[in-house]
Amino acid sequence: SSTGADAPQVRLAAILHIISIARLLPSPSEAMVSLLNGSLDAEFSVAIAFVMSDNNYLKLKPWLVEKLSQQASALAFANTLIAYLAKNYATAAPRATNPD
Repeated sequence: SSTGADAPQVRLAAILHIISIARLLPSPSEAMVSLLNGSLDAEFSVAIAFVMSDNNYLKLKPWLVEKLSQQASALAFANTLIAYLAKNYATAAPRATNPD
């Protein structure tokens, strides 16, 4: 089920918990790819990607470029990304360091 209706702190805690579990699996990179690309909830995948990037598990820019260059799904992904940013920008904290 989606965490979209939960408070931002609850969503973040759930996402961090999921990522920590994925890192413990026998094949953590496959689990991470599955979280990023296999979710039926595209907004959840975007949230996972941002948290993974903040924790240095993912280079966000190449992932975004890849998702936005897939012709069949680029428009739907762009809409999801914009909707996610619109809902969450007010509670976002600035990064401690500059991203690559």
